[in-house]
Amino acid sequence: INTSGTFTPISGFAGVFDGNFFNINGLTVSNSSTSAGLFSTIKGASSNTSGRAIVRNLGLKNVNIQAADNAYMGGLAGKAENANITDVFVSGGTIKQGAYSGGILGSAKNVTMDSVYNTANVGSGIGAGLISRPLGNVHVTNAYNAGIAKFGHYNTALGDNTFQYVYDDGTRSGSTSYANGSATGLTDSVSINSENIASYQTASAWSGWGSVSANGGENTKWRIY
Repeated sequence: INTSGTFTPISGFAGVFDGNFFNINGLTVSNSSTSAGLFSTIKGASSNTSGRAIVRNLGLKNVNIQAADNAYMGGLAGKAENANITDVFVSGGTIKQGAYSGGILGSAKNVTMDSVYNTANVGSGIGAGLISRPLGNVHVTNAYNAGIAKFGHYNTALGDNTFQYVYDDGTRSGSTSYANGSATGLTDSVSINSENIASYQTASAWSGWGSVSANGGENTKWRIY
């Protein structure tokens, strides 16, 4: 789906958004004052399973997202709370300005993300490849960042968050760190500070990850090529 012109982000989304594996190309958001992305905010009714918003099966290509200096920005959403996000990617383009900018989300609270990746460049000075601000009960699995950002995965984490089976092969802009703040599970991240994808192409590098196969297959998340 090709877009044209400037898009006004969807606000206060609380339902189920299934992209049916379509891609949105050329999403442009400009001068949003508080939060910006395809969605400005995703917020389910509660953190319970039945009350969560759901976004799945969606690709965003060649994004161009800009906002005010105090805004939250992400390729998918500026802010997400009480949400499950699966099989979503942001590929190419730029996410810039904003106080907290992430390749997928600007901020997240009570959010589960699985099978997501970002390759867009995050131009904010404190930007992160996946989520700029995890604010508690954020759980990210099977994810990677390959875009330019100051921090590979997240920045300024608060509360209890986990990042497992994630890797980063992007370029740091002013930092050699994949993260700023505390989260559990990061010991499962392999060669985070390496800029060489070759380090991920040997099975021994993934020891302990569990769901890795040299041959691929429907029951494996990662495949070693």
